Amino acid sequence: MEEQEDFIAPAVKQQAHWDNIDEKLIVESTQDTAPILESNKYERNEFGTKFNSGQKYNRGFTKVASIPNIVIDQLMRDGTWFDKKAMKRWLNDPDNKAFRTGGGWV
Repeated sequence: MEEQEDFIAPAVKQQAHWDNIDEKLIVESTQDTAPILESNKYERNEFGTKFNSGQKYNRGFTKVASIPNIVIDQLMRDGTWFDKKAMKRWLNDPDNKAFRTGGGWV
């Protein structure tokens, strides 16, 4: 089994520009999410529910996901982040599997 090096998520970059049509300041945020999603895939593959069941209740917590800051910002804006049931639905949605780090469902 290969060890994964300490991971540092890429920073969120922001760029502002003036919209002459609507006469307002627009701030665009971007983040390279590829390294985070690769790390999640590695952790998901290493989790192996049958073989690592001891990790499941390690200190009462189990890591279930790593979500890029840029995505968290959007989840906060639409209210999902603050709604426990909505967040669980979001994490269990097959379209969001790339953000999960453990086996199974949340």
